[in-house]
Amino acid sequence: MLSRRQFVIDCSIVAAVSLVPSTGLSRSLPLKDVPLHELSLATFEKHLHSTFRVRTGQVKTVDLELIKAGLLPLRTGREGYGVDSIWEGFSLIFRGQPGEAITQDTYCFEHSKLGRFRMFIVPLGLQDSNELRYQAIFSRAPKNSQNEPV
Repeated sequence: MLSRRQFVIDCSIVAAVSLVPSTGLSRSLPLKDVPLHELSLATFEKHLHSTFRVRTGQVKTVDLELIKAGLLPLRTGREGYGVDSIWEGFSLIFRGQPGEAITQDTYCFEHSKLGRFRMFIVPLGLQDSNELRYQAIFSRAPKNSQNEPV
């Protein structure tokens, strides 16, 4: 049986430990919101094979792994921009679990190092390895572009 003295000592230890600031082991820091236009192909390439949490509802989330990030062919003379404008394009491919399929839509993505951002993805379907794949495609004027829409 626990003595009164041991009980008081144990309670004092618990109280003292609860006053110590969290070291981050049990809690994660809040994620910062990042505008999608600030994320580039190079940014995503640094996080290949890492997990992105996708919020599919108020509480429900699905984890997707970024498995590929690559360039799309350059396009020139985009409508509304100068003939010499060059648009950057890249594609991201994510892998998900078959039991957690999500539909084509814009979702809130969360990444421990990148932060939180909204992105449109499209399911590519079930692959040979029995996994779901999703794709996001970016096609936009480069950040240093001087061309303005007409």
